[in-house]
Amino acid sequence: MKKWNNQIMLKLILLAVIFLGGCGGGVDSGGYGGAMSGYAGGDSAGKGKGQLTILLAQYNQPGKMQLASELQSRARKVLGSDDVWLQNSEPGLAVNYGHFETDSQAKKELAGVKKIYGQLEPGPWQFCYIMEIPEPDPPAPEQWNLLKSNCAHSLEIGTYYDVPEKNYYDRKADAVKAVTNLRQDGEAAFFVHGRFHSRVYVGCLSSVDFGKQWENGVQKTTLSPSAQELRSKYPFYHENGYKIYDISYDEDGRKSRTQRKSRFIKMDIFGLDRRQMPF
Repeated sequence: MKKWNNQIMLKLILLAVIFLGGCGGGVDSGGYGGAMSGYAGGDSAGKGKGQLTILLAQYNQPGKMQLASELQSRARKVLGSDDVWLQNSEPGLAVNYGHFETDSQAKKELAGVKKIYGQLEPGPWQFCYIMEIPEPDPPAPEQWNLLKSNCAHSLEIGTYYDVPEKNYYDRKADAVKAVTNLRQDGEAAFFVHGRFHSRVYVGCLSSVDFGKQWENGVQKTTLSPSAQELRSKYPFYHENGYKIYDISYDEDGRKSRTQRKSRFIKMDIFGLDRRQMPF
């Protein structure tokens, strides 16, 4: 019985590969994030300008350089373009096609690539999709990066993310600009650039600013006067510079909206590896 179940499972996996294989959908989850987003390197400058590209394949196995180079050569012939470029994407090597300035341009080209994807012979377990070309980090003092600080906690007050549909790709620069403005006002402000978002923080707090106490059998977090003052000064959260509202419904189905609040974070959410960041 166990052997029969394993055989059925193997067939289901093979069917899934057949169904999903080839050139995938237009976007990767996370909004054009892609498996390599945030990890520029190698020949990532390519030959053109633009914020989006089409990932043709990514090789993580031994011999990845040879596999990527061979696909690059084939793709240039099949696609009739020299703009097929390699990108370091640890632990792998990506093969990308094109540099597109708008979302519509990238989607139109992807539709054509999907029709001839098999001719590229990318190998098994490969998919292609539109992904964002990571922008380099804008210049900023090292001490403004929360990951370089000695803070144990900070207050997250906003986030910036790129919007390809609106040709907006300035999330890193705008996050640094927000921190610059806050610091000019005398605040201890910080940023963290993640794979898809750039977040803004104020305050450099220690563990003693947060305590625990029991109320009616429920453990609650207590804030020091400094933490309370910070929360009262920056009570709300913003996305791309705009207020954010959360929608809720009561028992009678009546809708209400409340402005999203800022949130205290603990530094250990970031882990030791930047690729572990939750955004």
